[in-house]
Amino acid sequence: MKKILVGVAVLTLGAAAAAFGAAARGGGVVGSPHDLWSQAAYKGNETQARICAYCHTPHHAATAGVDYLPLWSKDISQDTADFFTAYKSVTINAAELDSDGLDKAIGPTRLCMSCHDGTVAPDQHYGSTGGTGIKLTGDTFASGAGVGADQGLTNDHPVGFDYVAVATGPTAAGSTPNATDISTAATTADPWIRGPGASFIQNNLNLTIGDRLYHASDGKAYMTCATCHDVHNRKNTYTVADAGQVANYLVLAPQAGSALCLSCHIK
Repeated sequence: MKKILVGVAVLTLGAAAAAFGAAARGGGVVGSPHDLWSQAAYKGNETQARICAYCHTPHHAATAGVDYLPLWSKDISQDTADFFTAYKSVTINAAELDSDGLDKAIGPTRLCMSCHDGTVAPDQHYGSTGGTGIKLTGDTFASGAGVGADQGLTNDHPVGFDYVAVATGPTAAGSTPNATDISTAATTADPWIRGPGASFIQNNLNLTIGDRLYHASDGKAYMTCATCHDVHNRKNTYTVADAGQVANYLVLAPQAGSALCLSCHIK
């Protein structure tokens, strides 16, 4: 994923269900779940009817704190770099995932967490402090009370790891690892995870997993929230109707048949 792609997930509370279904997949940010101007809880804090302004500003953007700030107009998540505890499992055959030194919220993920960890009001942006009483509490990753508590990524899909270091499997859907994949990657990577050249199943733009990775300044390609979600509601369109997805979750492959999962996982 190029650094100009943004990973911000800001959902509403009571209006969440309506917002999810408000815009067709691929229809753009207007009317999508990330169009806060269209949601009554946040509309009053934006006096110029702007939509992009909730996350971006052309002038006086944030310039410090993290390595990924795409003309950012919001406060950064108040959690520290090592605050988010990552998911771990004895069934994962990948040393990279077990590294405690990794920044689990690297890149777009930390921007997503500006809203989703419940520490910053979704409508806070340049020129507006936002509503302190409408911070997200129902769709957050917080498992403790406020900053300093464990933010609960322990029960969510792992992010913040070098996908290339973990994935050594084939790149074609329906194929399985060969003997070399299995024997050489047994202790360092997982041959049952498709390589970054694999495409999202049924995505009509033929996006690959590698297209959606965050290429950081350390030369690694990290999986983040934006690997699976297109926050601008443009690239999440499919070649077939997705009867299994009744809401627009901004994901890049259908829920039906678990196409999103099977885009990476060989099961």
